[in-house]
Amino acid sequence: MSAAGRRPVFRWGVRLFKRDWRQQVLVLSLLTFATAAALFCSVVVAAALPTHDGEFGRANGMVRLHVGAPHTDAALATIRQKFGTAEVIGHRDVPIPGAVDTVDFRDQVPGGAFGAPMLRLLSGRYPAASGEIAMTRRAAADFHTALGSTVRFGGGAYRVVGVVENPGKLDDEFAVGTAGDVAAENLIVLVHGNFPHHRGLALEANASYATQIRGASDKQLGAVLVLLLSAILLFLLVLVATASFAVIAHRRQRQLGMLASVGATDAQLRLVMLSNGVAVGVFAAIGGAVVALGLWLGLQPQLEHLVNHRMNVTDFPAWVPLATTALAIAAATAASWWPARSIARVPVVEALSGRPPQPATVHRSVVVALGLLAGGWVAIDAGVNDVKGSANGLLLIPGALAVVVGVLVLSPIAIRTLARAARRAPLPARLALRDLNRYSARSGAALAAIALGLGIASSVVVVTAAAKKHADQGNLSDRQLVFRTQGAVDDDRRTALRSDVEAFARTLGSDARVYQLDLVGNPAVLNPKGGGEGPPAPIDLALEQNAHSFRYVAHVYVATPELLARLGVTPRAGVDVVTSATGKLAIVPTLDRNPHFTFQHYDGPDYSDAPSALITQTGIAKLGPAMVFETDGWFVEAGHHLSAADVRDARTAALDAGLDVEARDTQTGLLAARTIATAVGVLLALALLGMTIGLIRSESGRDDQTLVAAGATSFTRRALSASTSGGLALLGSVLGIGGAYVGLTAVYVDRISDMAHPPIADLSVLLFGLPVMAAAAGWLLSGREPAAIGRHALD
Repeated sequence: MSAAGRRPVFRWGVRLFKRDWRQQVLVLSLLTFATAAALFCSVVVAAALPTHDGEFGRANGMVRLHVGAPHTDAALATIRQKFGTAEVIGHRDVPIPGAVDTVDFRDQVPGGAFGAPMLRLLSGRYPAASGEIAMTRRAAADFHTALGSTVRFGGGAYRVVGVVENPGKLDDEFAVGTAGDVAAENLIVLVHGNFPHHRGLALEANASYATQIRGASDKQLGAVLVLLLSAILLFLLVLVATASFAVIAHRRQRQLGMLASVGATDAQLRLVMLSNGVAVGVFAAIGGAVVALGLWLGLQPQLEHLVNHRMNVTDFPAWVPLATTALAIAAATAASWWPARSIARVPVVEALSGRPPQPATVHRSVVVALGLLAGGWVAIDAGVNDVKGSANGLLLIPGALAVVVGVLVLSPIAIRTLARAARRAPLPARLALRDLNRYSARSGAALAAIALGLGIASSVVVVTAAAKKHADQGNLSDRQLVFRTQGAVDDDRRTALRSDVEAFARTLGSDARVYQLDLVGNPAVLNPKGGGEGPPAPIDLALEQNAHSFRYVAHVYVATPELLARLGVTPRAGVDVVTSATGKLAIVPTLDRNPHFTFQHYDGPDYSDAPSALITQTGIAKLGPAMVFETDGWFVEAGHHLSAADVRDARTAALDAGLDVEARDTQTGLLAARTIATAVGVLLALALLGMTIGLIRSESGRDDQTLVAAGATSFTRRALSASTSGGLALLGSVLGIGGAYVGLTAVYVDRISDMAHPPIADLSVLLFGLPVMAAAAGWLLSGREPAAIGRHALD
């Protein structure tokens, strides 16, 4: 067809959109919603990626030195000689009263050569003289102080003159003072230049130092994430658009049939629908971009705390909004192609009749769907390296898309299966589900879009549940506390502290028990926190990764009769360590002779900070006579769940006694993420359902008119909409949750036990609550009686 022939047909399609824009409000709303979601999510992902500025500033490497260690000054001089400019920041850990956490006290100079992006003044001023300090809001809250007040901090009294933050790491809890006040224990030296990657810095032979290189830019990771997210949301956009244009094609089937009857070719009929798709895509892209950028401007300050660093409004590549809006137009045009192709193949007589085509058989589609799901599972499994914590985008993206396409192929099959299963259902439900089958082109695509949205929400819910420590995991149980000493204590101090802990334990009830925790120290390996001088390093239980690498498991405490009785374990003859850990275990650090230890396993909860590794007298003898003992604290176990008030009382008691106390970490952030994902999934599904039901019920409007003429009541009309929305919601929940588990089992295949505790409550909301809400909404919003049959028109 010539260009001259295309232009009138294209203009006719655009005029068709302009004339019928009221009938296409739902289509525009669907596409605008999907475009806004795609653009907003892409912008957020692109802007939220960490930049490493919170740790390195403008530097590309850092060197950690211990103050007071041998050859530290010579090593610092060598670093300056190698790199020229070097910014030195002193650090000292200051304990938070009544807690096990610490606050970093640093003498960082504002506006440093490399560290400037790591320090920002929020209010007040920077400290300029001894006795002045600037603190982060969180540190000030932990020490119960504020701007202008005086605070006891690190053994001295300081006036708080400023409030600061690390823009690149918002959870960085620190205070800034002068060099003389900080009395640094460790130095961080920031440098920039040709930083050796595979070899050391060749500092003094006996210097105690560690190096860290700034990680590679996350631009590549960002590209993979944005590409994956855009690809998935593109599917959502195409699915929604396909359902919408299928409705438009059927609505205009008679007009297109009339064009065909007067000589229009198949190519011209397709161009009419494609031009309509272009017009819809342009309006949806513009509207979606306005909505998404409005959301970004409004929510950007709140999102900063979720991603843990400050974000500028323009902190995303310019190509992201341009590509997403172009993607929306291309998707709308592509989505209109399949309905255009189908409608152009309808015989003229059948097109003039307005009847929908008969659904095709789907036996081959089942095989294709299962093959796609299996192939996607294999690709995701191969693309995720759980040991190294890395992902191969070339395998991960096709694998995720294969799972999505598999769910897409299953959608019309699920609708037809549900329609067959409803043969004995009440008449309204039977009619509604058969309508879904009759209009399977649009209902199947809409169902796939709903399943995709719920699949994303389900994935977030399951991942956060897998990351949450369950009742038998975590640092401690909800009945346990650990009171720890703040350094070495003598015998008199130890007796007084134990008395204070026992006094608090009596407030928890007569069944509360107190156990003393004694560590074994190795004087051959000095504690690195002291810069080479300090108490001996405690003996730890470790899991051997390879010949030269160990992973920390737990502190090793002396196996007192009380602790053994608590565990209900009697050590066998010759056993050195009793522990609940399994695997290739080792004791580190030991003397040079590195004796072989015998372990006895007992079944117990996997708590990281409870006494779960006990060394017997046999094991202590193997360590050698030079071992020393030190009381680390007291383990308190109540006979009931500890309330928030109990934990607050424990912190008060610890503060009064000069102890630190640790309670169970409740991981409230994961619960909030799971709740938000569930709510967003439900709202997304309800929005798609509302628009889809409007499209489907508008197509069956003449059937509703016939039912009214035959005497159907308001109950029947409401039941039709409720059955349609409830059925689609149920199928969408099943497919979405099932698809999410297909992909996630491939990710967690090497540690499938993390998924052993599914989030029943959240998944129940998606699987059962959503269909009930959808049915209720369909019932409440569909009571209006349709227009009379006499208004039937051919247009």
